[in-house]
Amino acid sequence: MKLPQADYTIDSFLEEISTNSEIYFEPKGQRKWLKIYLLYAQENWLGFFEKFSPEKNGELYFFSIPNPKNGSYSTEYYVTEFTKGLLMVFTAEKQDDYAKALEDYVNHKPGLTHMWIKPKTFKDIKNHILEDQKGYINYFTAKRNWSSDIPSQFRGNYNRTIHYCGEDANDTIREMEKFYGVIPTIIDFHIGKDTMRITNDGLFAVRSFNLDVFRMVIEIINNIIFEQKRMYTISTKIDSHLEKIQFGNKKHTIRQVESGRIHFSRNLTTLLLKKLFRETSEMDLGKSSEWENDEFAFIDTDIDDRRELSYSATVIDKIKGTVFGLSGNNTEMILVPMHRTTFESFIRFNKLVAESLDSTTNLDLSSDPIVV
Repeated sequence: MKLPQADYTIDSFLEEISTNSEIYFEPKGQRKWLKIYLLYAQENWLGFFEKFSPEKNGELYFFSIPNPKNGSYSTEYYVTEFTKGLLMVFTAEKQDDYAKALEDYVNHKPGLTHMWIKPKTFKDIKNHILEDQKGYINYFTAKRNWSSDIPSQFRGNYNRTIHYCGEDANDTIREMEKFYGVIPTIIDFHIGKDTMRITNDGLFAVRSFNLDVFRMVIEIINNIIFEQKRMYTISTKIDSHLEKIQFGNKKHTIRQVESGRIHFSRNLTTLLLKKLFRETSEMDLGKSSEWENDEFAFIDTDIDDRRELSYSATVIDKIKGTVFGLSGNNTEMILVPMHRTTFESFIRFNKLVAESLDSTTNLDLSSDPIVV
């Protein structure tokens, strides 16, 4: 998807591709989707893409990533900062090609990560499209971890993933949540003659190139931006840094640590913590390993439930290569940065906790900084 070079705003960019959709999205008669990926990024975000020689087009930058196995083919993207810390990436590439190029780069680059939409917010988006936009669902994916706090009327001690396609999906998605306690992660909507997919990791894909639908996507993002900015702001403040202080005539260098806090609306138990630390046997708790955490490793774990529950562990983010400590009791967990920590490790860890332990958790700052 390569547009003529111009000084685009987001609005003029979307107007250009909707007016000339057959040029950009129907090469050789193969209809493509416009995909909008939302990414969190540290300040000076443009530096992350310098290796791809970004070309300025007004508010957006165009860049392409050569295919390492086929130099004659490159995946193409436009990127802009929608608000501080939140990038919007536009592309017509297939999701598989995106996964092999930009997604792989984002996953392993410190300071970049995909936006995550909390379960309640994702549900609010779904209800908005169904009620205010008169849309209907024709496909969804929903998941459940046996340790989730979402009520389940049937066999709640099993991991499960449900893929559903049907004309009654509006009702089915509610029934599946009620009876099986699953959380939607992917939803396909029809809105009039238009088709749209939304995922909880920040993908908005549009099949029908209608400017009104493009603007509706921007409106949805604007409606959730306050929560996303809060999550970004909190996570970037969880950090450690050196400060110089003076006592009389002597100067001292101390390390000040700002830790994070996750508060739980349910009481944690020893079994739930062992599940999080991957110290349980799954023999009697479900047969699926799809929900298993493979991004974080836990070492030096300690759980003490002889009187009041307390625990501690060192957490290794295997994707980003960062390390942080955690400790807590049955109602809250403290996260302490230790080595090369960047904000996205805490966002992704909060996602793990929300999807496996408590869907209503919020990431906050601990009230008292630590001086070491």
